[in-house]
Amino acid sequence: MDKLHVIFFASRNRCPITDILRTFSPIQRAKVHKLFERIEQLGIVHTNPYIKKLTSTPFWEARILGQDNIRALFVHTKNNSIVILHIFIKKTEKTPTREIDLAMKRYSILIY
Repeated sequence: MDKLHVIFFASRNRCPITDILRTFSPIQRAKVHKLFERIEQLGIVHTNPYIKKLTSTPFWEARILGQDNIRALFVHTKNNSIVILHIFIKKTEKTPTREIDLAMKRYSILIY
């Protein structure tokens, strides 16, 4: 299995993922970094408790569970990269539509 590469969505020389990560605590950022490393090393595995496919979307959701409850929405590209489209702290049981809509907007920029 080829190693995956995690990259952040960027548009017009701006990276909104980095902007969001700057608002997180150092501990939260470390957890996110560790999760992305795990994805690069192990890939996308359906049984992985930290990743799940969002139904009716092209997105996967990387999850940091527990007190922080951080989510990263991403797509797996043909060139064996995953592109983090959006990252947020989840405050409700269901992933809010506005968070998915923002990822979809960024995805549409990515594919065109």
